Amino acid sequence: MNINLFGLNPLFVIAEMSGNHNQSLERALEIIEAVGTIVIRYLVKWFCAIIEIEVATKIFTPNKHLILCN
Repeated sequence: MNINLFGLNPLFVIAEMSGNHNQSLERALEIIEAVGTIVIRYLVKWFCAIIEIEVATKIFTPNKHLILCN
């Protein structure tokens, strides 16, 4: 899975699924989509934490377009 978030370099998620898909391509794709959603949620939380630190230390001043962290 190739994830490009916030215009940064792509993040590649590589995982071994083993037998969790029960030999079903549909189930395997559902698992991949769920993992992608979890990774994106984690990255958004990480990004927002960095923004909070930068705002607190006056490195960054958010503008009205930064609605991701609300």
